[in-house]
Order: sequence, then C-alpha cells, then structure tokens
Amino acid sequence: MLYIRFFLEDIDDYCYLCEFKKLVLEPAVRGTMNVMNVAVEVKVPRVVFTSTMAVTYMDPNRNPDKVVDETCWSDFNYVRNIQDWYCYGKILAENTAWEVARKRRVDLVTVIPPLTIGPLLQPNVNASIVHILKFLNGRNKTYGNAVQGYVHVKDLALAHILVYENHRRRAGTFASKACVTDMRLCSDEVNPRVKPYKFSNKRLKDLGLTLTPVKQALYDTVISLQQNGHLIVFPQSNTSPNVSDCQSWPSKPALAIGSSRISPRL
Repeated sequence: MLYIRFFLEDIDDYCYLCEFKKLVLEPAVRGTMNVMNVAVEVKVPRVVFTSTMAVTYMDPNRNPDKVVDETCWSDFNYVRNIQDWYCYGKILAENTAWEVARKRRVDLVTVIPPLTIGPLLQPNVNASIVHILKFLNGRNKTYGNAVQGYVHVKDLALAHILVYENHRRRAGTFASKACVTDMRLCSDEVNPRVKPYKFSNKRLKDLGLTLTPVKQALYDTVISLQQNGHLIVFPQSNTSPNVSDCQSWPSKPALAIGSSRISPRL
C-alpha cells in the first residue's frame, strides 16, 4: 500500500495513517469522483471545485523568487515524504477532479483559498476557526516561525460566484489583502527566516474581487466566536470593540479577549 509503507517501523503511526486513509483520503477522492460523475449525468454547465493553497506552494526545489499562482502545484513526492497527509489528500482530490473533467469533458474551475476565517455559519467551531481560537484561549503559547495567509469567508464565497460566471480555469485566491507575519518576531539565530514565496491573486482581482483586509477578517472572526459562546466577553465592558480597537486591544483589558496573546501589530 502506497499510503502506509513509510510507517512500518511504528505501529502507532501505522494505525494512525490507516485510519486517516479510511476517514479522509478515500472519502475525499471517492467523493470528488462521485460529484464529478453526477455533474456529467445531470448536465451541470460548470463545476466549481474548492481546493486549497496547500496544493500550490509546497515545493522545496522551486525558485524562491517565483510568484506562486494558480498554475503552480506542490511537489507530490515531497509532500508524501514529509508525511503531510492533509496536503497529500488535497492534491489527490483535485487531481481526481481534473482527471474526470478531462475524460468526461466537464467544464471545471477551481478556487484555491488559504486559511478561511470570518463569521461562523454554524454554532460549532470548524478546523479553520480553531486556528484563531487556540491563540485566544491559551491553547497555543507561542507563535510559529511561519507566514500564514487568510481569506474572509465572504470573499471566498464571492470568488466561487465570480469564477462560475466567468470563463476561467484554475483561479486562485491566496490571501485576504496580506499575510500576517512579523519578521522580527519570527526569526532566530538557529533557524534564520527563509524568504517567503510571493503569491498572486491577480486573476480573481481581474474578475472584480475586492479582498477584505486581514484585520477586519480577524475582527469578524473574534466577534462571531463571542456571539457563539466560544470566547468570554468580560462583563465590565459596556461597549463592543470596533475593528479600530484591534491596534490597542492589549492596553484595554476590558475589551480584550486573551489580550496578552494578541499581537499589537495586527
């Protein structure tokens, strides 16, 4: 089995990967194939496939000066060797969609978002929002030495509409205005900062998409977490914070939610 041959030395990892393959990889590929085949049968004029930024940038041999856009793919063998099974599954799923599209002549277009944040549609916290929540509730004690891209969920929804209505192919949306990072905080002598890739979302902007600033997207996320009971709202606060308060939250404990863990540079 291709999926488990790297884990034979450790039974725990072996069992984990077998379970991951069963619960994630197989449903992703089989589900993608089923949806594409049904689209052919009912004569859907165009299929919009939600991919992920992870399928584009993970290639250690890529020139760091290259601009990463919707034409780029992560190195499949590299992703498999480092055992990034999330990315591995996403690559398999999108490749499955394109394979069916070519064989059955489906009009397919993909949207490639980074981490999606913003107001919750459901009362429960999903995997993307957990990424934000764990910095606010104390679960994460440190910031990773990395760059993180975000997109507002409303922008992502609009991107799907735009590419459906326009004759584009593999369209990409890579960040909500900017990536959140602080080079001074995310570098050290032992692990010097590697030059990050530049990402382009020009094709979506050309279709008329205006991206929400990261600060607004993060603010909307926090407010939604409060409204759904996932973050405590301090009772001594008589007013709700505005997005402009994000810059000064650490100095306003009455408005701060996990204020000691929110960077003032947001």
